[in-house]
Amino acid sequence: MRTQARASTLSQKAPLRVSEVSDAKSSGSAAAMAVDGLLETSWVSEASHVDIPAFIVVELQQVSLVSGFRLRPSPGGYRVANFPQAFQIEASADGLSFTELVLVEDLIAESRFYEWAIEATPLRFVRLLVSKRGIGSCGVQPACLDPY
Repeated sequence: MRTQARASTLSQKAPLRVSEVSDAKSSGSAAAMAVDGLLETSWVSEASHVDIPAFIVVELQQVSLVSGFRLRPSPGGYRVANFPQAFQIEASADGLSFTELVLVEDLIAESRFYEWAIEATPLRFVRLLVSKRGIGSCGVQPACLDPY
C-alpha cells in the first residue's frame, strides 16, 4: 500500500545488492530478502539481546539521487514484533564513509510501510543500522528496505 504518489523505487528500476550484513539466522532468511520486493520474505538476523546492533548494507547499481526510503515489517504479528525499535538509515557514495540521513527511536511497529523523505542525496550505498531490536525473539526482521 502506498501512502503517497511518487516516482518508482530504485528496486523497481534495477536489482539492489546486499554488500554486507551483520548476520542472518539461516540461508532461508538471507539479507537479500530485505531487498527482493516481496513482503512474504524478510531478512532475519540472529536472535540476540534487544540492544545488540545489527546492520545491512545495500548497494545500488550506480550512484543515484535518492529522496527517501520505505521500510516495512513482514506481515504477521510475531514478525511485526521483530521490527526494529530504533535505527538509522545511512548513505555513502563509496561504501566506506556513511552519513546519517534518518534517525528513528522508540518505534512500535505496525504492519504497514513507513516512509521518510529526505533532501535529494546522491548515493550508492544504504546502511540500515539497528541499535535496538524489536520486542520479539527472532532478531531483526524487515521485509522491504527500498530507497526512492
